[in-house]
Amino acid sequence: MIGLAVFDEVALAYDQTIDWRTRLGRELPFITERLATPDSGSVIDIACGSGHHAVALARRGYRVIGIDSSLAMIRAAHVLAQSVVPTPQFILADMRDATLIAQGDIQMVLCIGNSLSLLPSLTDVEQLLYTLADMLSPHGRTVLQLLNFDVLRASPLSPLPMRVGAGRSGTPVVFARFFDHLPSEPVSTLVFLVAQRTGDHWQSSTVTQRVLNISPLWLVETLHDAGFGTVSCFADYSARPFIESSRTLVVDAVVDAE
Repeated sequence: MIGLAVFDEVALAYDQTIDWRTRLGRELPFITERLATPDSGSVIDIACGSGHHAVALARRGYRVIGIDSSLAMIRAAHVLAQSVVPTPQFILADMRDATLIAQGDIQMVLCIGNSLSLLPSLTDVEQLLYTLADMLSPHGRTVLQLLNFDVLRASPLSPLPMRVGAGRSGTPVVFARFFDHLPSEPVSTLVFLVAQRTGDHWQSSTVTQRVLNISPLWLVETLHDAGFGTVSCFADYSARPFIESSRTLVVDAVVDAE
């Protein structure tokens, strides 16, 4: 396993290959349709990454706190948020510490990009879901997005789309990614193959990250147990119904009123 700092730098370089205009255009309507007015409470974006969702919501008038455990991502988020009013607050912290940081009325917690799967164990995921239910205001909600490993594990190695970007010097960088599934436990290894051109030559490296395989059924049952009375499952941000063959799971869970 490569060190976390190296993984952060690779993840940030990969993040810069994303067409954020298109991605936000696809995802933000789903999120904002489920938000009340900005004065109804803040939005917490845990595992906020480089801050694009938080900044987009702040530009719509929402008070947003972004939390991420990657210093590289938090620094990128601060740069992105310059001159945005109201300015999102970005905090370097583990997502499991969200309740210690976020105070006051909270109408929504976001955790997207398969970030829940980066926690060490299902026990950590379960404890976080209980934490989210406790920190949300009555009728508050959480929006979660994960990959459906029940489908991905059907293939021994599950490739993801290749991306091409530019390094700090402007030279081409190619990212190839796949999941290597452990046969003995519900865990996969996310493998990043990074190739970068330097002059007339290419250099390559490999970075790996352990990823939990969170079952959609387990997730829904745990959300109900944690205090979310209504849990709606979708195949994507267009709100198509989730079915067993869906590769992605988007969850909109509303906490019970006290």
